[in-house]
Amino acid sequence: MTHSEEVKGTPNELGVTREELVALILDCKERLRWPPIKIGSAVMDRIAETAGDRQYEIGVQEQANDLIREVIGRPPLEVPSRVFTRRMRPIERVEVEKKSGRLVIVPFSAESQRPTRWLWEPRVPLGALTIVCGEPETGKTTTVIDVMSRSSTARPMPDGSPGESGMWFYVSSENDPWRTIKPRIVAAGGDVHEIRRIKATELTGKTREERAFELERDVAALDAAIAGGSTDENTIGVVFDPLNEYLGEKVNSWRDGDVLRVLGPLVDLAEKYQVAVIGIMHPGKGEASTVLNKILGSKAFTMKARSVLFCAEDDEQEEEGGAGKTRTRYLMMNEKSSLAVKAPTLRYEFEAVPVKAARGDDPALLVGMKPVPIVKWHAGTVDKRMRDVAMAAKGGRSATVESCMGWLVERLRGRGLVDSKTIEAEAAAKGYGEGTLKNAKKRLGVASKQIGFHGGWQMSLDLVEPTKDEFGNYLP
Repeated sequence: MTHSEEVKGTPNELGVTREELVALILDCKERLRWPPIKIGSAVMDRIAETAGDRQYEIGVQEQANDLIREVIGRPPLEVPSRVFTRRMRPIERVEVEKKSGRLVIVPFSAESQRPTRWLWEPRVPLGALTIVCGEPETGKTTTVIDVMSRSSTARPMPDGSPGESGMWFYVSSENDPWRTIKPRIVAAGGDVHEIRRIKATELTGKTREERAFELERDVAALDAAIAGGSTDENTIGVVFDPLNEYLGEKVNSWRDGDVLRVLGPLVDLAEKYQVAVIGIMHPGKGEASTVLNKILGSKAFTMKARSVLFCAEDDEQEEEGGAGKTRTRYLMMNEKSSLAVKAPTLRYEFEAVPVKAARGDDPALLVGMKPVPIVKWHAGTVDKRMRDVAMAAKGGRSATVESCMGWLVERLRGRGLVDSKTIEAEAAAKGYGEGTLKNAKKRLGVASKQIGFHGGWQMSLDLVEPTKDEFGNYLP
């Protein structure tokens, strides 16, 4: 039996009869001489070139390949036909949509450009997630309470920039509300009516049982709480302290897929209502390849966050009084900023203040309560990042101190005695803080000398010869 007798008159989805298709295959076979190489592509191109406006369903090329295999006795090499492929129906029209769903495709011409709104520009955006991370005792919670309290009373942010005011929701499992959180809010000047605690999730039913809040199950309830406020109760932010405690009982905080699945709806909620979502987190133990990888848990936390702030103890401490006493200072560093240029580092310290009575408090119950810390922000900025803090913690020198040492060598070498106040002013203009300059002078062995009984102080590097190690770093 010939091929034409086998397939005569049988229609197919290519728009040609099987008899016509066999003839076309045999013609391409004769013309190409080495059938398996490109015969499949050649056949499909020949069909498509004479098909007019016809469109083809996915799968018909595989059907043609089956017939090619039957005719030439071996399978054709899978070489796609560009001409034929251009005539395929759009993917959303084919049977695949029943299994995977239809793609929602929107041209960027339909998207409106708009600026980012900020709670604290450029550190805490509205409509996004911000993570605040730091070791214990570095003031993560206290700094967030300070920012939240300022917003609740429409005061400027710590650097003097204007902020957004509104109501806050606070979720915390690490600090009790009556002994820690509320006293700090009151001490920071916050409005305790505008800052509200999410205590638990109340289950529907006759018993009205309560369970711990979980992001995996309760984002819809949080949506209702934000949307349910009156017009004069504009929610501006939500704080989770710590964030990873509220993902859900069955969520693995180390698994990227779990964290992305839970944080996705939360970020969508932030965007929907243009609220700031702040998640307080702890760093992991041991070494990390990057600063962002120091955060405890999955990398997905920093992937979803638009801003990441680190709180850390400053390695340069300020002398206080005498007898070698120092005052501990801390740094807030912006280590990720997806919506703006990274913010400069701020320095702060803590001050203990007596507990104050808030509206509705019984002053008698406050007797015996210990003072609570508030944040005292320093003026100006500091030229330091987490890498400098990490290096100092290992016993090394920060890049800032190393840079200042290099500048001092260039500025003082061969100049004899130079006025100390002039050097201090120039160092400040270059962004070197008082502590950085002091450390650099100490490590270089810069000599200071007072000229006359009532004269000013002078400094000089010509009396010493600074040395470098094999890597070019100045040795103390």
